[in-house]
Amino acid sequence: MKSKLTILLILLLAAPSAFAIGDIAIGPFYGMAMPVANDAAKSGMMYGVQAKVALVPMLAVGAHYNSRSYGNPTIESELLGEIEFDGGSVTSMGLDAFLGKIGGTVGPNFYFAASYSTFKWKRDIVEEVSQSALAIGPGLEIVLPMKVGIEGRAMFEVASTGEDGSWKALMWYIGVNYHISLTPGPM
Repeated sequence: MKSKLTILLILLLAAPSAFAIGDIAIGPFYGMAMPVANDAAKSGMMYGVQAKVALVPMLAVGAHYNSRSYGNPTIESELLGEIEFDGGSVTSMGLDAFLGKIGGTVGPNFYFAASYSTFKWKRDIVEEVSQSALAIGPGLEIVLPMKVGIEGRAMFEVASTGEDGSWKALMWYIGVNYHISLTPGPM
């Protein structure tokens, strides 16, 4: 009984995204990046571009590029008083995987995303940091009948910094995607 129920649940979840087969979406996004438990930078703005390809219902792959500018943190010193230093900027490129109802159908499309990326963090007076990072989080895209989707996503990113521990950031953004269907049908 459990296996039949599981199969039925999978079929029910897959049915709405059956039209997503062969869907390509590309578009810009804009949002905010917030360091978590890190005094080396303050929250800053983020922008980028992404592309997604859904060849199988409920599963898509993609790529992204983003750029972030972090705010300048201040530290209090007894000798020098309050000191402000550069929060820096990060550029990132990566590969994404999406599981769920992926944007090929008109209406709301909920999904879960995972990302593997490389980033470079540049700051004044500090050595450039180049690391790989993993990020996970939920997303929602509302696709309109004219093949345009409005997407919102939140991601929690973690990157190892060697002996010092890890760099963590919470990122959220909104974007606009244009969908190109590779198969004839309702899209």
